[in-house]
Amino acid sequence: MNEHSNLLKEKLEKKKEIRNQIERLIYTKKKLERNLDTISKEILNICPHKWVIDESSFG
Repeated sequence: MNEHSNLLKEKLEKKKEIRNQIERLIYTKKKLERNLDTISKEILNICPHKWVIDESSFG
């Protein structure tokens, strides 16, 4: 029974660890999205006109 209890504890610890990793990933994703939004706004402030891509330059 003790071995079974230890296995359950290990599983619980792994679940907690995975949950923490997921929470950190979600936090990082949100932080990156905010950074991207900030960068996009800065680019628009520097160059407010619409970007025009000349497709002939791609070969």
